[in-house]
Parts: sequence; structure tokens; C-alpha cells
Amino acid sequence: MGNYCLVEDGKVVYAGHLPKSSKTVSGLDKLSDVELQKHGWLPMVEVQPDYNQVTHHRLRPTVDIQEDKVVFTDVIVAFTADELKQNAWNDWITAMNQSDGQGMDFDTTTIGRAEEDLMDMIDEIDPTHLDKPKYAVLKARRKAKRDLRATKPAKP
Repeated sequence: MGNYCLVEDGKVVYAGHLPKSSKTVSGLDKLSDVELQKHGWLPMVEVQPDYNQVTHHRLRPTVDIQEDKVVFTDVIVAFTADELKQNAWNDWITAMNQSDGQGMDFDTTTIGRAEEDLMDMIDEIDPTHLDKPKYAVLKARRKAKRDLRATKPAKP
């Protein structure tokens, strides 16, 4: 059985799974939609339009109480230019924080911040040391980290 709304005085006072009983009626789950309607219970319909989560976000849905159902329709709104800028910054900060905290996790494509700093220190002492073939994977992972760092968006 789907979700239902209890409508009293033209307002939705409950929306969700149909309970087995209410204040005055038990066995709600055994009643037909027509019988439920007599007690103020209407089927709930949710309209969720597709949208791009990068460029848009949802607001509180509109509620349309009809004679035989209640329709909740998601309101989709475009992010403002400032919000898009802030989102890009937040995404980059999150990616950097996750990458920095990885440490020597060999299932990732980048290295953690401590390893990056250590490799930089080794380069300062002997710039040729990490050129050895056995360090090729580490150097590639450090390059991936630096490439990620280079994608830093403008701070909002």
C-alpha cells in the first residue's frame, strides 16, 4: 500500500505510510480508497522531475490537495552564479581533504599530504633520487595530486 495524506480543514496534517488506525478509525489498512476518502485519507502522489544536481537544487514541494489525491511536486531551482562558485569551491576543498588524508593507500591515484611533503623534501635533498624506475608509480601519484591541486577554483 502506498503513502497517504490525512487532510483536515483543507490542510495536510499527516503525509506518509497509511497507519493501521487513526483517532476514530481502526483497520485503515483494510479500507478501499473510497472508504478512506470518507475519513479524510487521500492517496499521496509525488512528482519528482529530473534535474541536474550540479546546476539545480530542490526546494520544498508544492502541495496540491485534489478531490481524490494529494500531489506533492518538487520545485526545481537553478543555483545562482554565487552558489555555483561556492559549490565548485566546496567540491574542490572536499576532494583535497579526502586526498590529503589518504596516506599511502595504494588503491588510490594520488598520495596523501604527508607523503607529498616527504617527496618534496627528498627532491630538495637529491633531485635525481626519485627518478629511479621503482619510484615511477609514486611520482605519477604525486603528479595526480599536483594536477588536482592545480584545479583550484577561485575562492568565493
